[in-house]
Amino acid sequence: MDNAQIRMENISAILEKKFSGKKVSLANAIGKNPVIVQHRNLGDKVAREVEDKLSLPHGWLDHLHGEHHDLEDDPHEKIRLKAQAGETHPIPVTANATLDHQLQLTIINNNIGRLMLLSTDGDAYAFQLIGHNANPLLDNHWGLVIEPNTPLTLNEYAILWLKGGEVLLRLVVFIDDQTYLVRHPITNEQLKLDRLQVEKAQYCYVGIPPSKINTDQIDTKKPAAN
Repeated sequence: MDNAQIRMENISAILEKKFSGKKVSLANAIGKNPVIVQHRNLGDKVAREVEDKLSLPHGWLDHLHGEHHDLEDDPHEKIRLKAQAGETHPIPVTANATLDHQLQLTIINNNIGRLMLLSTDGDAYAFQLIGHNANPLLDNHWGLVIEPNTPLTLNEYAILWLKGGEVLLRLVVFIDDQTYLVRHPITNEQLKLDRLQVEKAQYCYVGIPPSKINTDQIDTKKPAAN
């Protein structure tokens, strides 16, 4: 299932769950012509506008939600509600790591510290990169945050822990029940992985500057590789 099909499946589910199948009602709610509701190739700009109008998290339409179209049980909606309620948590820095030109992470040692940032994911943790790194957003001493309980988001970063031992940083292109399709953000080279090859895939965001990293010792039980 491609991105356009995922968006249309989500629009159809919202139409049935929230608007009793009435396309005109949905169109009025999003301020669009009813034709848009039936369009088979919803563009990025319109998709984001629909999410804004329906108070959906950014990127919600780009994900399969299984039985969670009622939103109350949807993980993206839960994150939005946590942020709205101020339910956030400190982010420990658990390790130093290097990043090579293939964007493969190598964990060097434990680094007990914390970010001067908060996350809605209570299990979130961060790595601080040392040495010269391949990605200009991830230069010496910059950080990246991993949120194990946040759903992967298309066109955003993920950390892929492969069963062969490699740890890769990639942008998510496509996900289904059997595969991950990801790409290198610099070379745009795509990599298709069978889910059986991947021990875990975790949402990640990058570009945390050194000024936001406090390396003072703090009490944390989080492991270097969560």
